Amino acid sequence: MRKIFLIMGLAVLISLFSFTFVLAAGHDVGCVECHSAHVAQGVKLLGKPANTKIMNPRDGKPITSPTSLCMACHDGNGGPEINLKTTHPVCVTPNPKIAKVAEDLLRDGQLHCSGCHDFHPSNDGSYKYLRFGTQGASGIGTFCSGCHPDKAAPAGAPKKAAEQPKK
Repeated sequence: MRKIFLIMGLAVLISLFSFTFVLAAGHDVGCVECHSAHVAQGVKLLGKPANTKIMNPRDGKPITSPTSLCMACHDGNGGPEINLKTTHPVCVTPNPKIAKVAEDLLRDGQLHCSGCHDFHPSNDGSYKYLRFGTQGASGIGTFCSGCHPDKAAPAGAPKKAAEQPKK
């Protein structure tokens, strides 16, 4: 009887270790990566509260939702750190002289992480959760030219989100 309990206990420990290892591996676990029924904080059963302590380097103000939800993990405490000083601008109103951003990629007129990244991806296997297929990293220039046609657009590149190639 002791052997059965020992084996069951060992199986539970191995399962917990494996689950923790999978969670640390990246964005392919599913819902539990962001949502938690048992330790939910805030709305939508989020596992972590929005991180509004991080300042936007472009205006010195706290970042806003939905980007603040991304930064709950991508501040280096639970996911890969995203440095807002060196990444694409977020929580900004796009300058039409620099980028022609489709309205469906904006939230309240501003560009957030969710403008390019789909945190509930429908195109399985998307590169870095990007909203549109990029053939791995090789098609990233075409992806970016959707909003920045003057910088990298090959002939015939899509000009609207709806024209972006699906994976």
